[in-house]
Amino acid sequence: MAFNNALNRMIKKAKVKRKRITPHGLWHTHATILLNQKTSVITVAKRFGNTPEEVYKTYGLFR
Repeated sequence: MAFNNALNRMIKKAKVKRKRITPHGLWHTHATILLNQKTSVITVAKRFGNTPEEVYKTYGLFR
């Protein structure tokens, strides 16, 4: 709860146009940023406790 409140305060202060960003949404944003920076799928999968196959499926990547 405290994390969500702190996150909402930061969002408001940053004047982000979305009404709500959840920790789960940040999780996906973090993974997407890593993948866009060409971080290996294996590294991303390990960081998030997934298999490379799950990362490919979740983020629509093609081998």
